[in-house]
Amino acid sequence: MIRKVLVPIILFVAACAPVNRLRTPAHETQWPIAVSRATLAADSGSYGNAERILATFAAENPGTREAREIVFWRAMFKLDPGNTTSGSLGEGLNLLNIYLADPSTVAYRAEAKVVRRLAITTQILQAKAMTLPARDTTIQKVSNEAEVAALRAELARTSAELARTSAELDRIKKRLANPN
Repeated sequence: MIRKVLVPIILFVAACAPVNRLRTPAHETQWPIAVSRATLAADSGSYGNAERILATFAAENPGTREAREIVFWRAMFKLDPGNTTSGSLGEGLNLLNIYLADPSTVAYRAEAKVVRRLAITTQILQAKAMTLPARDTTIQKVSNEAEVAALRAELARTSAELARTSAELDRIKKRLANPN
């Protein structure tokens, strides 16, 4: 008799127990949404809004794997050449260094390494470009009349020089022909 009473009570209590342990944590379902919203904001040029979306997610879910991955996305938005308002090669590179220094960040590690190398190369090229002397590449256009006059003057000078050289050559020939 006790068994007949206890079995339904145990089944009832088990059925009423919370099943929250079977659910996916909220931060895991909110993460792709937050990244999507931040990416859309950045794509539309609103990098400040993208930063706020990521900061809000990190504040609401501190210590989670997803919150640590935010550093990668912040670096991407800082390094984006389209980010003319808050973008910075130095800040983006610093964020990538922070991301790669954390052994628990794994989702975008390969991408972060490649982007870091690209950022370093960009910094080197920018430094070289700043140190190269500027060459004067201006072309001065001379009018055709002035150019023709200059060519005629050079032709006259060359003709006179040729005449002098020819006369000297004739004089040398005569001297050699008549050695006395």
